[in-house]
Amino acid sequence: MARSKSESNLESIESLSQLKDTVHGLSIAKVVKLLFAIMNECKTVTVENCMLKDVCSEFKKDVRMLE
Repeated sequence: MARSKSESNLESIESLSQLKDTVHGLSIAKVVKLLFAIMNECKTVTVENCMLKDVCSEFKKDVRMLE
């Protein structure tokens, strides 16, 4: 069943509130450690995305050649 936009927004707010409560209980060192972990994961995803785009571009070239 599809959720309405307002339900999705409400869940996001609740999730953010839970995250805020969780982070509030952590030390600054742990929060910084989590931040760096998130930044590294974001970088990894970005690199993988770029690699995927390159592969798709090569596939497009191959398809054009086969046509």
